[in-house]
Amino acid sequence: MIIYLEDGGQAEWSQYTGYGARINSTFRAYMVDAQGKLVYDNTIRLNGKGMRGPEVAYDKPADVYRILIIGDSFVEAVQVPDEQTFAAQLSQALAGITPNVPGKTRFEVAAMGRMGWGTLQEYLYYQVEGAKFNPDLVILSFYINDVPDNRPAFFYPNINNTNYDFVFEGDSVRIVDTNLQPLPPNGARLLYNGLSPVFQGTNLARLMIRWFDPPPDVRPQDGVLDRVHPQWYIYVSDPPIPGFEEAWRRTAWGLTHFAQAVTKHGAKFAVMPIFIGTEQVLNVSQWYPELVKGWQWDVNLPDERLAQILRDQPALIFPTRPTFEAYAQSQKGQVFQLLYIQEDRHFNGLGHRLTSAALLAGLREAGIAPH
Repeated sequence: MIIYLEDGGQAEWSQYTGYGARINSTFRAYMVDAQGKLVYDNTIRLNGKGMRGPEVAYDKPADVYRILIIGDSFVEAVQVPDEQTFAAQLSQALAGITPNVPGKTRFEVAAMGRMGWGTLQEYLYYQVEGAKFNPDLVILSFYINDVPDNRPAFFYPNINNTNYDFVFEGDSVRIVDTNLQPLPPNGARLLYNGLSPVFQGTNLARLMIRWFDPPPDVRPQDGVLDRVHPQWYIYVSDPPIPGFEEAWRRTAWGLTHFAQAVTKHGAKFAVMPIFIGTEQVLNVSQWYPELVKGWQWDVNLPDERLAQILRDQPALIFPTRPTFEAYAQSQKGQVFQLLYIQEDRHFNGLGHRLTSAALLAGLREAGIAPH
């Protein structure tokens, strides 16, 4: 598990995340494996805007082409030091390069990511905060768990205190505290919320909540998700997964509104789908053969659905898959084994370096950066 140790700084309530946002903070992020061996240990520094890296002012110099990357834990990237994140490496790669944009003489890269964010939280972040930076290009990092992230009741099986959900109202969405705002709690939940954190952590209090405030049953019974992470349903083309289509519907809503909002502000919008590797998907498909007998798995499915959603939107796609697969083939290895921390399932240093290369290739292909 990942353990955060706060060393200082301040937190502010965030209307785009549903929980406190760290700013001006320095903390330690480390992980140990099941045998107690240290996997990584990094000091993470967040600036006054909650981003890793140097301070970024809202005001943008006229000659700067600003790229804003938004995403989840892959952008937050606590698994590597500050200078090894793909955002930092992209910034270094673009140093000294003149953008193919009239009036722009230099690039600037800023990145905002938080563990657990999905598309809707990332969209709300842009609406509330990201647009203030007046970016010329917004790159949205998209990982397979973003789809179930957009429907918390589906993402967190049998957990009734996720404490947030999304409420759609016409062309807007808001994140709500499900204990205090719409979707009201019952008496047991109100009583639980009134307990001190010490008592909330007791087995008796948790048992009371499980009995009297059970979570909604939105997922199929006896499915693969009873045993593994719900992100893997994104690769299942058949049979249809009850409840998962609603998560995709919310994802499509978020992507289309995100693209339109960025364009309305005069910027370009791009989505960067993160590729986990064909072999890893095939591996997962065989974990519980008795549960998924007859299921059809398709490693191309997420990219196809993304392309379909964005087809009629003002959006670019910067794929990571060609870069990842080309490197793996050159090494006669597998993408997941080479680019990911096995215990953590996030990028290692090489994964970040190749992601930076994939983004640079996307910028060149789009004509934003010179070849």
